[in-house]
Amino acid sequence: MAFTTTYTSGRQEIAFSASDFLDEAISDFLESGANASRFASSIVKLATGVELLLKDLLEKICPALVLDKVDDAGLQIAKAFNLEKRLRSPKEVDNLDLRTAPFPTLMLRVGKFYDIEAYVGQLTRLHKIRNSLVHHRGKVDVLETNLLLVKYVFPFIEGIGKYDKTLGLRISSATWKKIRQLEAQSVDVLTSQLAKKIAHHSSLASRLSKQKVAVLARSEVEQGSRNETVVEDNLRCLACGNDTVSIFQDFDVDYDESGPSGGYFVFSLRCRVCGVELDEDEIRQVISNFGAYLGGDVADQQQFWEQAITPPDMDESY
Repeated sequence: MAFTTTYTSGRQEIAFSASDFLDEAISDFLESGANASRFASSIVKLATGVELLLKDLLEKICPALVLDKVDDAGLQIAKAFNLEKRLRSPKEVDNLDLRTAPFPTLMLRVGKFYDIEAYVGQLTRLHKIRNSLVHHRGKVDVLETNLLLVKYVFPFIEGIGKYDKTLGLRISSATWKKIRQLEAQSVDVLTSQLAKKIAHHSSLASRLSKQKVAVLARSEVEQGSRNETVVEDNLRCLACGNDTVSIFQDFDVDYDESGPSGGYFVFSLRCRVCGVELDEDEIRQVISNFGAYLGGDVADQQQFWEQAITPPDMDESY
């Protein structure tokens, strides 16, 4: 964790580690939902944390490996190796900033000692996305970045943390479980967005007390519009795990210049505990891989999901 040093003069210094940034970055990502600012924050912190992680790996081999260049007087080396007391004038390094190597150089050096070839391209991409955010009017492809993080960047961080526990990454096993679930479910744009939505609402639900969950579970189902009706209720929620999901049916009409041109049914899903909402495409995605999203213990519910989004036969109305 961040380490604070307080001097007799009252001045304080805070030293940050890779884990400080990575812990917050992963939390920001899992809880960002549709919050663009928090999503951007997670990217910047992730890139910063990964860069510090690479430096930590190199420093464990030799502190000089993190330096960009060695100055003629060797003061950079003296500070990197904590040799200040051996200098004739130790104050020379008091205000000396260690000029560390740029990210591409760090990647190259780490690759000489660790097998990270499978991640070089993806970590470089993360660094470029970070740069696009912190520079003028940066833009980020949200879905592409979601896939990049869950399929490559997070597995890299978890793997390094397991390989070298002395790095002090404090990310819980429960968090890594959520990340692995995201990775397993994120095979394309739709599933990536859905997996992140599930993780977001799962995190929100985990902070609710048992009493609050009980109150929400007993609450009345709220309709989103006057024409919306509940076609299935009390299904297992794929985000919070409570039997508090309702599937709704609504009706919409298309118009052209002459007036109404056709109508169609619209289906949606909402949980009254965690608040997760799915549209019809997302509901169909869940149904197509029901066991992966909801587990085998509620496999018998799949038929109710399928029946709920089957449009009624309008011919029977005439």
